Amino acid sequence: MVKVRQLQYLVVGASELDAWEKFATQGIGLVTHERTEDALYLRCDRAFARLIVVKSDDEDLHAIGWGITGVKDFEDFREKLDAMGRAYEVIEGDAAAARKALRLLRLRDDDGIVHEIALGIAVDDRTPFISPIVEHGFRSGELGIGHIVLSINNMEASRQFMIDVLGQQLTSEMHFPGGFKALFLRCNQRHHSVAIAESHRPKKLQHLQIEYNHMDDLGRAMDRAEDLPMEVVATLGKHVSDWVTSFYVRAPSNITVELAYGARILKDDEPTEYELFSGSVWGHREGMENA
Repeated sequence: MVKVRQLQYLVVGASELDAWEKFATQGIGLVTHERTEDALYLRCDRAFARLIVVKSDDEDLHAIGWGITGVKDFEDFREKLDAMGRAYEVIEGDAAAARKALRLLRLRDDDGIVHEIALGIAVDDRTPFISPIVEHGFRSGELGIGHIVLSINNMEASRQFMIDVLGQQLTSEMHFPGGFKALFLRCNQRHHSVAIAESHRPKKLQHLQIEYNHMDDLGRAMDRAEDLPMEVVATLGKHVSDWVTSFYVRAPSNITVELAYGARILKDDEPTEYELFSGSVWGHREGMENA
């Protein structure tokens, strides 16, 4: 079955690109590939743009870019969407180039969230990725930028979209006190590239996670959070599901970013897990209700 292979890029809106660039480069350690009047393209590896920040008063998620293997997968996705009766647009030319891709299939899920199936990923091997403040780099590449958590209205409709349309695999289902639950889904060996949770939060993007390759770089990010400062939304801890050690900060457009190290890498045949929420293995004692 044709499916997406990685969380290739994320597009978010921000009214102040200067503030976002400072946060991303001096706080997280990303590197600016390109800055225009209307957009900021940020690198965490050899790809031109893992995080695209567009100038907008709509300071939320604008689009999710999913990477695929090649031309055959792109055409197979078109046939799959046609067979399912799913509306979509084919995006080419300058509009696709704005995502640093060759072509896109753009569609919306039942919550109105824009998903883009991207053919091609622009890379720069002439200018190797080097962050001046992240010594060991980021855990991305074929695993994608990291993961996202989405606030959605209808769990079953969203689950069907992620699995039936995008081809994601359910990694775990977590139940919280009061009947609330979240689903964690993967498209590669990363524990999850997307999680979905029914929520009445004002933003569709609950948080974005970016993972470092080394614990020291996470520790240095904690120092920078104090020095810049970056507002810490949730304190350091280790999650029970993907075993990641992390803390959460607030980006300029009031978007939460989880900075992390040490997430689980799964095998293809690992079973779906069912968990009762038990907080974290340790830490995360303050602010997780906002993360």
